[in-house]
Amino acid sequence: MTADAPSPADFNPAPMPPTREFLARQAGHIETILGAAETALTEYAAVPFSAAASEPADGARNAVSAALSAVRGAVATAEQTVDDNSMYPVGRRAKVDDVVKATDALVRDAINEAETAALVAEAASRVAITPEVSTREALIARHDLALMLGDPTRGDFGARLEALVAMDGPAAHLAAGEYLRLYLTAHGVEPRLSEGYAVKAREAAIKAAATSDDPARRAAAASSNSSVQARRAALAAQTAWGQARQHIEQVSRRIPRV
Repeated sequence: MTADAPSPADFNPAPMPPTREFLARQAGHIETILGAAETALTEYAAVPFSAAASEPADGARNAVSAALSAVRGAVATAEQTVDDNSMYPVGRRAKVDDVVKATDALVRDAINEAETAALVAEAASRVAITPEVSTREALIARHDLALMLGDPTRGDFGARLEALVAMDGPAAHLAAGEYLRLYLTAHGVEPRLSEGYAVKAREAAIKAAATSDDPARRAAAASSNSSVQARRAALAAQTAWGQARQHIEQVSRRIPRV
């Protein structure tokens, strides 16, 4: 090869590292997403959880907070490592790779933990929405339920069900629980339709609890769909980490190739 002959590098030049201005904008975008996650966590913290739901709710918040801290820590460590001239380039790349792998696992586990804990908290809240029917009340309540609901295969059963649950008495409390499934099964209703009626009954029970004189039931109603806020925070954390990984890849291009 002569001195004037092109080298393979001329045909495949190394990509230029991104400018610091570009990286700063990228980091700002990541921080905006992290801020959105923190806002969702604040909304979640404001939910009036019942005593039974407060512990898993705290677990959900802590898990998402851990994920957000891990994302910020990974970005900061990567940015420090790529410019650490006390390390050989190969060592810097290895350290950044280790940080990304560790953070990837931590964020994934934290999000799974948060979603599980949020669902447990929501389920605990829903239990408190509808009071248990005592053995003494059950006999009359079952009679009243059958009288008001009648044959599930005739007429507008959904409307009758909502009207009964809105009354918020013992019969309504039976209709909002597992007894409804037994009633529907006994009348030959398909499982798919039974599930739809059960959802309708739960929604009507939440509305009834929201206007109850019992503050514990009102709080339970307010937190009955609380996992929505937790999922929003978890999704923002996942999105932030996806953006942060791209940012770290861009930052790593500043490491000399030797």
